[in-house]
Amino acid sequence: MTTPTPGQPETQSRFRLGRIIALTLFPAIAGVGLAQLLVNMGIVSSGKLSSGTIATLMLFAAQDRSGGLVFGALVLGALMIAPRTRLAAWLEIREPAARRLVTLLALGGGVLTWLTACLAFEGYGLSLDEYLPQFQAEILRKGRLLAPLPPDMVPYHMWLQPFFAYTDEARGLWGSHYRPGHAILLALMPSLGGINVLNSILTVLSVWAIAAIARRLWPTRPEMPVLGALLFLTSPQVLVTAGTGFAYPAHLAFNLIWLALFLKGAFEARVGPHLAAAAIGAFAIGLHQVHVHPLFALPFLMLLVLGTVGRRIHLLPYVVLYLVALPIWVMWPELAVWVSTGDASALPRRLIDVDYLADFLRYNGAVEDREAPLRPMYLIVNLLRYLLWLSPAVILLVVVALGAPRRMGLIAWAAVASILLTVVANHVLMANQMQTWGTRYYHPIIGSMIVLAMAGYARLREASDDSGAGRLAETTVLLLLASALVLVPQRLAQVHAKVAPRAAVQRAIEAIDADVVMVPVLSITFHYDLVRNSPFLTNRPLILALPPNTPEPLIDALPENLRGARVHILTMQDLITFGLPRGTLYEPGEPLQ
Repeated sequence: MTTPTPGQPETQSRFRLGRIIALTLFPAIAGVGLAQLLVNMGIVSSGKLSSGTIATLMLFAAQDRSGGLVFGALVLGALMIAPRTRLAAWLEIREPAARRLVTLLALGGGVLTWLTACLAFEGYGLSLDEYLPQFQAEILRKGRLLAPLPPDMVPYHMWLQPFFAYTDEARGLWGSHYRPGHAILLALMPSLGGINVLNSILTVLSVWAIAAIARRLWPTRPEMPVLGALLFLTSPQVLVTAGTGFAYPAHLAFNLIWLALFLKGAFEARVGPHLAAAAIGAFAIGLHQVHVHPLFALPFLMLLVLGTVGRRIHLLPYVVLYLVALPIWVMWPELAVWVSTGDASALPRRLIDVDYLADFLRYNGAVEDREAPLRPMYLIVNLLRYLLWLSPAVILLVVVALGAPRRMGLIAWAAVASILLTVVANHVLMANQMQTWGTRYYHPIIGSMIVLAMAGYARLREASDDSGAGRLAETTVLLLLASALVLVPQRLAQVHAKVAPRAAVQRAIEAIDADVVMVPVLSITFHYDLVRNSPFLTNRPLILALPPNTPEPLIDALPENLRGARVHILTMQDLITFGLPRGTLYEPGEPLQ
């Protein structure tokens, strides 16, 4: 690609730089403006205790005012510097070197993932959504599908695990309410320095899958796999979410592997890769929530249905395996009880009796009054946070790709459809993303964004003699460097500022010299997230969540079998002593007197 030398006038470009840069900057401008507006209007405030309902808005205000400013500054700076650089030539790599570089990037990404979990998160999952897969993995390591709950503790199961646990009170069994696929993977993986290596391995596999997708779609451009890997690894949401305990890095990795296999089968007209993809997808449906993988895969499968890519007969493995997998994963807890006890009466007789569906309806009914008025705001914030936690290079190249829709190709259009379907469905199913880095519900479609971005770069390469294309290519490489050196460290620092104090509090609670720690309703957000017990209740102290309005003296509320135990009742002063800040957007509330 060519760019004009300093002092040399630019020829008329086919690329409208002003519009492309304006659209790339839009998430930053809108994000900073909206976040400041939320603060000015008092919707979010560091001085008053907020409900968990607006946790996403609090994080948006705390992180994306500065994050958006840096994002915008980097885009403008890269555009200004671009005419004076020749960095785009770095991506003009031959095939052997490209393969070696992809391998190095994949392995480096795995190491960075482990370091992120270790240093930024201190090995701590902030929310119970991150703890419950570990909870279930502990059960699976014991060779069980569900853990036994002592009869005298069954009435208190909500005290032991207030949220996201499935309990069969009649048979005294419990486990995670999420589908078990993620926990199965955790149970199979060892730990290194106290950090499970699963996400490091998933990051490596994700990079290799992106490289395979790039080679399949752009076989004559050996730099594309390297570009895809760089776009992936320099997006802060990728490394940050890989450091968490959420199932979303697994969703992303399985979706990418699925797409690589799907394309191999479609382009080579072979059933074997499709069979492998269908098997991967059938397992991915059971990773966490059953809708996540189908939302991603459906647009690509429609290409088979329409006969525009591949052969229609190759749809058969997907139909068969998905139809088998869906009812198994949807009814997983009831099936686990049946397998564990042999009691077929545990199986639902009517659709409304399926716990997965009933629980979803219960949740929506419980939060509807509080969350419905904020749904439009959630959608806007979710979209802005998603874009601002990706590399600006991704956004720039996606804009370039969408600027020539007729040249994008069917796979890129399927990627667009997977993005839209995921955004719309999640807005309908569960608009509030609570505690999230970027937008976790959209995390599984990052692969679709990378495909679009690579399509944008391919368009720039096709216009190699266009001065505007050359400048955008230089800007892209500069933004990749800036993302790695500025944006990723900034986001990791923000994560550490939020998570580290909570991790310190959790360690302090678990070190209290008592048999039982009672956690009453405290004036912090998500106070029940501090309640974490082994599924086999082997931890000491046992941590109990007291229901609201528990009468004084609180110690009299103890289960009968724990009377006489050494008890510590957690207080706000304890939390402050343990290092929890007060009066910030991360930990709002008036300072204690």
